[in-house]
Amino acid sequence: MPKAKFECIDGHTCGNPVRLIVKGGPPLEGNSMSEKRLNFVKNFDWIRTGLMFEPRGHDMMSGSILYPAHEPENDAAVLFIETSGCLPMCGHGTIG
Repeated sequence: MPKAKFECIDGHTCGNPVRLIVKGGPPLEGNSMSEKRLNFVKNFDWIRTGLMFEPRGHDMMSGSILYPAHEPENDAAVLFIETSGCLPMCGHGTIG
């Protein structure tokens, strides 16, 4: 696994651990977050497993990687990750 550094904010949503990655998310290819999510799954899933699973994570961990907005009407872009995979949407990740 490549070495990488991530800046994270950990919290809890409804009793479940959540992790927001604010720095260190990889550059993703694609014209939409859906396309970028597929690029992440194909090329960067080691980041998800490293941050969501023990010893740094938890089996109930939800996470989000914050990206700059790629459309002018949006404030930010978010990639949702958790132990089960890379999700199109996550309630715990949104609230946390």
